[in-house]
Formats: sequence, C-alpha cells, structure tokens
Amino acid sequence: MTRLLVAAALFVASAIAGHIATIAATPGFIMGRVMGGVAARAGDWNRMVHAPPPSPDARTIVRPSPDLLYSICAYDLADGPVAIETGATEGYFSISFYDGATNNFRTENDDTLDADRASMTIVRAGDAAPTGTTTVRSPSERGVALIRRRISTPDRIAAALASQAGDACGPANRG
Repeated sequence: MTRLLVAAALFVASAIAGHIATIAATPGFIMGRVMGGVAARAGDWNRMVHAPPPSPDARTIVRPSPDLLYSICAYDLADGPVAIETGATEGYFSISFYDGATNNFRTENDDTLDADRASMTIVRAGDAAPTGTTTVRSPSERGVALIRRRISTPDRIAAALASQAGDACGPANRG
C-alpha cells in the first residue's frame, strides 16, 4: 500500500511540475517563434513588415480583423534604442507593444497621442530616455510593436496603404 501511495504522490508531483513548467515556458516559446518569423520576413530585427490588407489568402497576422491594416516590427534592444515611426493617418490607428512573453505592456492610439502619427523610441526598462520623442520602456530586450490602421471602407484602402508606407522601425539616432 505504501508503494502505491508513493507512486501516486510522485505521479501527482510530476504532473504538477510539468504543468507549471509548461505554463511558464509557453509564452516565451510562442513569442520567440513570432519574433523570429517577423525578423526573418523583414530581413533582420528592427525592420518593419507591412502586411497586405487581410483576405482569406493573405494572413500574416493571426486572426486579422478584415477592417484593419497591420504593420509589425520585431525589435531587439541589444544594440541600443529602437525608433518607431508611423505614417500620417486619417482616422483610427494604434500602436501596441508586446514583451518577449506575449504581454501587452503599452498601447497608444490617435486619441491618446492627440496626433495623426506617432514617433516613439523603445528603450530597455533601466536605460536613459532620449529627448524629443515619446519613450516606451520595454520590460524585455526583445519584443514586438504592432501598428493597426482602420480601413473604414474599401475606397480607403489606397489611403491606408499610403499611410502604412510611412511606418518604420530601426536603430534610434544616437547623435
């Protein structure tokens, strides 16, 4: 009987440890795959990928909204701050920042920025903030910046694509 109880206790302890390890590791694993895929598609880290308007055949973003146009940048702060710029947009746009464990740690939009574009610099949490730009403090060295732009009607696609062309991601000017 004691052997059976010890075996059952070991099984339960192993199941709990396995569950906790899976829960702890899954977000980092998923985000690592996402960031690596975005960086590969862009040609490197700290470069913007402009997704085409969502369609049944073109899905670069998981479960895209059919009335949004997306741009995405996988950033890496190992070599210093990263600048993010959005093209001038008429109507709704937002920019969301995700850390290396899938956590959304900041979101801004045309209302909170009180502007038709955004100019931001991503820095590590402990680094000095640059002047003359909105500073975004990332809790992790790597993450993703996701820009969403509303396409209110089909005749607005060309204007949204023109705005999207102004979205950029790259090393911040250090001078």
